[in-house]
This record gives sequence, structure tokens and C-alpha cells, in this order.
Amino acid sequence: MSTFHANPPPGTGIGNRLKAIASACMINGNSHVTIWWDQGGWYHNQTKYILEEALTIDNTTIINQVNMEIQPSYHEWRLWVNPERLPKGFSKNLYNRDFDGRCIDYEYHNIPKPIIDEYKLVWNRFHPTETILKRVSQIPQPKTSIQVRISKDKEWSMGPGSDRAGIKTECLDLVIHAIEKIDGPAYLAAIDEEIVELLKYAFPGKLYTLPNLNRKSFVDAIAELVIMGQSDNLHVTDYSTFGEVAWWLGGCHAHVKKFGENKNFSW
Repeated sequence: MSTFHANPPPGTGIGNRLKAIASACMINGNSHVTIWWDQGGWYHNQTKYILEEALTIDNTTIINQVNMEIQPSYHEWRLWVNPERLPKGFSKNLYNRDFDGRCIDYEYHNIPKPIIDEYKLVWNRFHPTETILKRVSQIPQPKTSIQVRISKDKEWSMGPGSDRAGIKTECLDLVIHAIEKIDGPAYLAAIDEEIVELLKYAFPGKLYTLPNLNRKSFVDAIAELVIMGQSDNLHVTDYSTFGEVAWWLGGCHAHVKKFGENKNFSW
């Protein structure tokens, strides 16, 4: 049995928290791993409830306390990978440049198959609870899912001095263009209710969501991850770990297309 201290950056969302746990499992192989989880702040504190009510993880124990003396310690939201297994400049994503491009985040089908296969074994340890499965069963399983990680709230989505200004409209145009090409209904997972209403108005009867969706509920968030991961086709916003984790949880089954590839469209 191995021990591990996970401490991803403050404000880390559900996708990045699950990636930190997956990294701990990957580093420690197939053996049982005990993860000491920093509970500081609302985001990290909620991880306890996610793992109690939404997910179970085989061969993994989460202790909701800080223990910085535990080694190894991992403080990244990125999925861990031995950099020697990737060539310099492998990833063209903006967020991976600080690591010489030796990262697999957001790379989906481009990831070398041996690494995908190893991480699939890790993500296969994650199981949705009955609570999640009941929520998922409330809608028909979609053939196609669309994940939109943009918001109409300028203060929140772009921030003062951000380089993201002026590109959200371009991203939304890409989303609309993709929906136009989709045959049949599609599941829509979007962080902003106004975006949902806009797209449903533009495509009446073509898009659907979970009934009574609560965007502040981690149960509904995990349910959306499961729904998207089970789709055959998954359209995702580049640089969003929500769509990325859905793909992993679904066993890398979905064929992925990205909106705004290699552009900073995620917030």
C-alpha cells in the first residue's frame, strides 16, 4: 500500500480534482493508494462529499486532512506522465508550454496508445454511485454530446486584463456551426444557463439537458460527466477539463472534436 499527498491549486474544479486523484493512482500503479487530501477551501472540502455520494474508487482511500510530510506529493491539476515518454513539444496546447509540451492534457486521441491504455486502467477504478446512475437514467443516452465552457458573464469569464476578450463570440460561432452539422438530438452540457437558452432557441428540439439541472450540484456535475463519456461523439471546449474527464471516465470511447483547438477558449 502506498501513501500520497494530493494538493491541486486552490479553486480547482471537479475535473481537476479527479485528475489529481487519477495521477496519484497512476504514480502508485495497481497497488492500493491512500491519498491525503487538502480540505482547505470550499472546493477541496467538497471533494469529500463527491467521493461519498457520487463516486467510488477501487483500491483507493481518501483521508480528508492535510499531511505535507507524506511523500510523494503532487500539486498539479495536470495528469501525471513521465516526461521521458513524450518528445519535447508533443503538446501544442498553450497551458502545456511551461512543461516543454511534455503533457497529455487535452490531447485526447493524440496521446500515445500505451499511455492511454495505462490511464484507462486507472479511470476504470472510478465508479458512479447508484445516486448518479439514477440521475443519468432520467434521459435517453445520447449518441452525441456537446460541452460548452463559455459564459456570458464578462467579469467572471475573462477577468481584468485577460487575453480572452473578443474570442468568446468566435468560440460560440464554432459551437453553432458544429450543432448545425449534427444529425438528430444531442445532449448539451454548458456552464452558463444563458448559453443553454440561446442554443436551445437557435435549435428548437435538437438539444436537451438533465431535467431540473442544478449547476451547483456535484451530483449533477458527475452525472453529466457520465452522460458525455458514454456518447459516441463528444464535442468539447478546448482547455476544459470537464469534457476531458468525461472522455476518460467513458473509457476513451467517444470520438472527440474540439472547439477552438489551441486557442484559449475555456473560460
